[in-house]
Amino acid sequence: MHVQTTLQRRFNQWLDKRIPPSGEITLNQRRIFVFPSRAGLVFLGLVIGLLLGGINYENNMLFSFAFLLLSLFLVTILHTYSNLSGLSIRSAAARPTFVGDHAEFEVVLTRTGSRNYEGIQMRWHGADPVTANLSSGRQQRVSIFVPAAERGVLRVGRLLVETYYPLGLIRAWTWLDFDAKCLVYPKPQASRADLIAVAEAHKDGNYLQQHGSDDFAGFKDYLPGDSLKQVAWRNVAKGLPLMSKHYQSQADHQIWITWDQFEGEHDEARLSRMCYLVLYADQQGLEYGLRLPGIEFKPALSALHKLQALQALALFGKQSGAPGS
Repeated sequence: MHVQTTLQRRFNQWLDKRIPPSGEITLNQRRIFVFPSRAGLVFLGLVIGLLLGGINYENNMLFSFAFLLLSLFLVTILHTYSNLSGLSIRSAAARPTFVGDHAEFEVVLTRTGSRNYEGIQMRWHGADPVTANLSSGRQQRVSIFVPAAERGVLRVGRLLVETYYPLGLIRAWTWLDFDAKCLVYPKPQASRADLIAVAEAHKDGNYLQQHGSDDFAGFKDYLPGDSLKQVAWRNVAKGLPLMSKHYQSQADHQIWITWDQFEGEHDEARLSRMCYLVLYADQQGLEYGLRLPGIEFKPALSALHKLQALQALALFGKQSGAPGS
């Protein structure tokens, strides 16, 4: 295990020198690696067997067939290499997500000439491979979804780009580092009684009564953790988006979401419940403040305020900073 770790570290150091991190990379012979695939190795074994048979039996037909297959193999090397050469790839966007979901990373493929590119496979570590073809247009945007297992900054490392086109005998590949990363917010956990507990009354308002049974106030977008009993299943049956029924009396316009109100729970559970309250308060148009140990946001209601609150929850207790814009 120690030897494997050492070799991997040295390989990464060599790769950083050969293909340094960049926002956009154009593939050339310095950045593309070529080697026979498993099928290609079997194919070469067949060619060697035919050559040995031709030598042993002095059979010109076997010689001819072996050299024909070998010529096909050599031509395939050029076509497979050309299927990556000249292709430009850049990282376009990385969208934040919640723990347990998939983060979307977008890359853009661009061809500089008139060459078509077929069967380009791309994959980040832990993600399913995505195949793209670039034949009709000059550019193509491709989304790659990476599982988000932990809260904080998700760094996906190097992107594997490979192709087996046209015959699958040769593999051409490269490892590209775009320094791609995104934020992973805590997984929202429903806490219906908490908004009532933290609501602060205005001089002309009442406390918030969340999901009460007195007055039907309409529908709202379904949030992770909402009770299935509140889902408007009739609307779903009609093909409408997933919505939750909302029951509410006159609501106060300002609340505080604080770390101390969840005393006794472990840190991740606290953050999950606070995340849910941030999403709910924003959706209901309530001015809300956020208090974490050493961090405080005054009550406000805006897209920027929501982003700052979610970012604070995502990075709480983490050493890494937020991804750059």
